[in-house]
Amino acid sequence: MSVIGTFFSGYIKGSFHVSLALISTLCITVERYGLNVPHAYFAVLFFGGLAVYNVIKSLVEPGSQQGSFISGFGWELRVSLFAALIAFGCLLLLDSRYFFGLAITGILVLLYAVPIFPGKQNFRNYGLLKIGIVSIVWTSLTFLLPMYIGESPLNIVSILGGMQRMLWMLLLMLPFEMRDLKVDPPQIKTLPRRLGLTGTKRIGWAGACLFFLLGLYANVNSPPLLLVDGFAALFTGLAIQFSTTNQEPYYASFWVESIPIAAAGFQLALLRIIG
Repeated sequence: MSVIGTFFSGYIKGSFHVSLALISTLCITVERYGLNVPHAYFAVLFFGGLAVYNVIKSLVEPGSQQGSFISGFGWELRVSLFAALIAFGCLLLLDSRYFFGLAITGILVLLYAVPIFPGKQNFRNYGLLKIGIVSIVWTSLTFLLPMYIGESPLNIVSILGGMQRMLWMLLLMLPFEMRDLKVDPPQIKTLPRRLGLTGTKRIGWAGACLFFLLGLYANVNSPPLLLVDGFAALFTGLAIQFSTTNQEPYYASFWVESIPIAAAGFQLALLRIIG
């Protein structure tokens, strides 16, 4: 493998890309609502997300390589521990009001990965509940918590924004659900297993349209934000449409996760140019 290929593989497998997508989604909220979010919070999400995703992917997901993660103090474990230390250090720089929200999302992550009772399954193994927890965690970290700390007023725009963010996170999970059909146990009744690929894609396009309609109502007086919502809705719908059970290796883990990154960059450019 070439040097570039090795670097790219490590970038994806080390969860750097998904962490970048996480803080990009936060950037969308910060720029859109003019929030004052400390840099330490961005660092907590990036490095904390990197550590948590590495642990989940290596120890919880189907087909995970637990031995290579733990034995021999593998590079992913070293990166995860280093990232966790940075995240903890940055956490200490935050206002105490952040702690409660981060603690709640931390509990949800534990429920996703660890069985509640001995001999029972974790929440990841309960089909629809799995994507619900992931979308709640992302929405809480990138929308609800910064909006609350930033003392953004509770009005129809913010309520619709929260609903829109939750829906977007759910939709972005669908390509992963379709990819994982071949490795998930049959008893995990995910949406693609219940509806099939065709039914899931129809739901995906319906959700993308609803996503844009929510944005249309909330941002009717802001053409740049409408353009961003249209961009996000279109590419999310296309990502779902072209998803299969036999995806290219980096289809979901790179291209789908790039949608929030691209949307954040597009929004930043439009707000700077158009205002």
